[in-house]
Parts: sequence; structure tokens; C-alpha cells
Amino acid sequence: MPTFLSDYADELSRIGDDAFAQSYPHTVLVVTGVVGQLSEQVPLNRTLVTEPAGLSVQAVVGLIGRVFPLLKGKYSSPGPISVGRTPDNDVTIAESSISARHCFLRVLGAEISLTDAGSTNGTLVNGVKLPPKKASKVVEGDVVTLGRFNLAFHTPRGFIKALRSRD
Repeated sequence: MPTFLSDYADELSRIGDDAFAQSYPHTVLVVTGVVGQLSEQVPLNRTLVTEPAGLSVQAVVGLIGRVFPLLKGKYSSPGPISVGRTPDNDVTIAESSISARHCFLRVLGAEISLTDAGSTNGTLVNGVKLPPKKASKVVEGDVVTLGRFNLAFHTPRGFIKALRSRD
């Protein structure tokens, strides 16, 4: 399975839109940039607090362009999709500014909602901080901020359009 945006773009070019949509039918989050830096240094088992500012390229290069399909883990219990730093989440983003259990996504028909789990740095959608434990609707193209990273939210068809627009 592809990991980075460029891998997905290559796969789309290789197999075409219809086969790609069948092979990758899930909504995704794509890491697009950095919005802050760490304001403190704490042990690795704690969430680091962020503050706005620039970062060195070396600190973030491993996540920029990374694609995270939003789906339940193979052995997960029913319920919303959990996103966080630790491997017990359905979607693991192993980065110190993201809380162990950062947020949840719930799919109800065609509507998808995002709920901050009470994370240290909060969850933002299009720059607006979500209230903890209150579901908010997310739609194609929204920018979700987790920790110090911006992520683009894409539905399967929207992801194909985003990949095509890179050409």
C-alpha cells in the first residue's frame, strides 16, 4: 500500500481513476504542512505542547506528504475511528505533538464528523478550535490541524481530484 502522496499519484497514473477508486475507497488525511513548534521538551510518553513558529526541515520532513487512510483497524472494536500517537489507535500518527488519543472520526451515511478527544493541543478545522468531546462535521478539502501539523481531509473522489491537480 502506498504511504506518501507521490506514491498514490504514481499509482493513480498507472491504473486510472476507476481502478484507483476501487483499490483505495477510504477517506484520507494528508499531511500538508507545519503550523507550530514544540514549546517544551518532555519525556516521549507525554504529549508535547506546541506554539506557533517555524521549524527546521529535518524535524518534520518524514511526515509532510504522508497519507493516512481513515479506516478501522483489523482487530478494532466497533465505533468511531480513533486517531492518535500510540499504536492502539485505528490511525497512528507517531508524532510527539499529537496526543495518545487525539480525536475520533465517525461516518454516518455520507456525513463525517470529527471529535477532539480532549487532546493537549486541541483539534482545529479550518483554523477553528473544536470544543473537546463535541462532534463537528468535516467536508472535502477541510484543513484539520493535529498537534503541529496541518492535514488535508479528502473523500475518495476528492483525493483523486487532489492527486490530478498536482500534475
